Amino acid sequence: MSSIRNSRFTHPDSAPDIRVSFEFFPPKTADMETTLWEAVGRLAPLRPNFVSVTYGAGGSTRERTHATVKRILAETMLVPAAHLTCVGATCADAQSRRNRAAPREAAPPLVPAAPLDKRDSVVAASGAFNGKPYWLALAQCGGAYFKLNVFYTDIATHARVKPDPKTATEYTKKLTDAIKTGTMYFNGAERFLMTDRGVERVDAVLIYDPQSRAASDRLKTVDAALAATLACPTLYEACQAAYPKACSEHLPPAS
Repeated sequence: MSSIRNSRFTHPDSAPDIRVSFEFFPPKTADMETTLWEAVGRLAPLRPNFVSVTYGAGGSTRERTHATVKRILAETMLVPAAHLTCVGATCADAQSRRNRAAPREAAPPLVPAAPLDKRDSVVAASGAFNGKPYWLALAQCGGAYFKLNVFYTDIATHARVKPDPKTATEYTKKLTDAIKTGTMYFNGAERFLMTDRGVERVDAVLIYDPQSRAASDRLKTVDAALAATLACPTLYEACQAAYPKACSEHLPPAS
């Protein structure tokens, strides 16, 4: 199977030394929206420090910016930063929008919690994840699916260059499905941390993300990533049975 070509700035067996962020423009049309979410899906595995969503000249994209940020929060593991401008808005409107972010901006610097905590709900089901905290098991599954997305993106990109339209179409669908599935597992991990430990969503991401990265970094081939996902559907089914609010998304069919 195809392997990822390493950047000249990184080493094959180490995590990238570079940390990046991406900026998105809120889409104006349905076609632009499709392009945006395809781009988000391809860029998310790079795990930027944050992504930003522009506000548009004169505040012209105010509502679309807000909607885009909400969807990024709801459907991906990315941490978005929305632009805010006072141009084209009343003082009351600008203050209202500013106040929504004020509590988080005023919060003290986060001290990451220990990986394990006595409050964590643990998996009570046969399989590889039995006895592990749910958030950790779900985060590891999310990392495996996101690594599959990286591999599938590489294969689809090479197929477009050859060109090989059939393979490009097949793996474009595979990479899209992989990132959607991975996000579903990350959402579950977040909900457990928010419920069990009472932390906010951003804090939950900072707790589970290092664990998902470590699980992902160990997977060097497509076959290894696929093997790592084998126990994940059973894990999710157990979660749905015991904690339906945490694992609320519909389990996708096996691909």
